[in-house]
Amino acid sequence: MSAEKEIVNFWLNKRGFFTIHNIKASGNKSIGILALRFNQERLKEVMHIEISCSISGNVTDALDVKKNVMHFVKDKFYDKEVERTVHSYVSQFPGPKQDTHKILVLGPLPKTKRQEIIQSFKEKSIDVWEFEEIVSKVLQDMDTQFYKDGIVRTLQLIRYLLLSNPQKLAGLVSEEAGILNQSARSEFISELLKTELVRKELGKSDAVQLAGILKHSSLRKPELLAELLEKDILNQRTRKPFLNSLLKQEKMRKLHAPAVEKKPEKPLNQFFSA
Repeated sequence: MSAEKEIVNFWLNKRGFFTIHNIKASGNKSIGILALRFNQERLKEVMHIEISCSISGNVTDALDVKKNVMHFVKDKFYDKEVERTVHSYVSQFPGPKQDTHKILVLGPLPKTKRQEIIQSFKEKSIDVWEFEEIVSKVLQDMDTQFYKDGIVRTLQLIRYLLLSNPQKLAGLVSEEAGILNQSARSEFISELLKTELVRKELGKSDAVQLAGILKHSSLRKPELLAELLEKDILNQRTRKPFLNSLLKQEKMRKLHAPAVEKKPEKPLNQFFSA
């Protein structure tokens, strides 16, 4: 079983599904994962799941998304032998007849086509699950018990030995690591700063750390910093105290010290006039 299928299978088991994978059907066909949920030994829910996940691309890479979706769906979900095999397995279990919920797990979706891809499959009664969401949930929910499965054990080690180490985690998103490009790093930091916990922790940082962040941000531009203070930080009550405090700073005081008015000099002939 492929690594991605192992991860999806593990996640389904954790959610209470009994799973059967790589079921053979006639005509050289196969069923990725058949997931069954029971209630007091009676069948309650059925899912037929296929997985198309690749680092370099997936089934949605074709220019004509709808045409490619139609071909994939017909081959993987609506083939007569596939449907017959699913029905044969499901009918073995007691309980009312259940509609088969069809799921396709996909790798990274291009942002420009994401909604079109999801909608195209939805029109064929197939829901799309994004693989990275499943991996994220698996890592978040991972406990410390020992797992014999090599793939799951690897994720567990990553979760507790790598991602829990602040220095190593920071190193993964650094430029030297080469995992994220500049655009992705900017997006990562932006998403990180949206979380309430990160904002609270940032608020606990000392003045030197915050000054370093501001110094290397776009806020080093005076006009942007002034606009931020005016619109988002200061209010009617705090503007005047801030300005008074600012003008008390030594360098600001020198810059804004009032000019001494010079008295006009008298011409020399005034001192020698009789």
